[in-house]
Amino acid sequence: MNLNPLKKIGILQDADNDPKLAFNQIAETLKELKFTPPKKQMSLSGGDPSWIIIINPMDKPGMLEDLIVESFSGDHAMKCVDSFHECVGNNGKYKPKNYSKAYLQTYFSSNNKYIKDIGVAAKERILDFDHEAFGNFRTLIKILTDQKSNP
Repeated sequence: MNLNPLKKIGILQDADNDPKLAFNQIAETLKELKFTPPKKQMSLSGGDPSWIIIINPMDKPGMLEDLIVESFSGDHAMKCVDSFHECVGNNGKYKPKNYSKAYLQTYFSSNNKYIKDIGVAAKERILDFDHEAFGNFRTLIKILTDQKSNP
């Protein structure tokens, strides 16, 4: 008798510098914990529970903030954000530790609502989850909630 109510578990992680390494590290950890990892991204593993791993972006270095900035690409405010970063970058002293996070915070500051982080941006509906940049997130949610996709 299976007492575990969890049937599927999803792991979403930033690619950081190497999406393949990020996937392999998670898969190895699952093996060490005696779970069956998926063979590739965006697919459910066997086992109980089944697992799905999605690294974002899947095919290049990066992080969630890069996808969010991409989703804002058509917004007029992004021209101002670009100009601001170019202007302050020209003085030679401006070197953010994490460019994507700095870029995102600059964009958030252009909003008429106080947006301190990604969670608030999501709650305030500043993020456009229909944008193609979030396609992997939608796929993850669909796989996790689809009753037919149980292995």
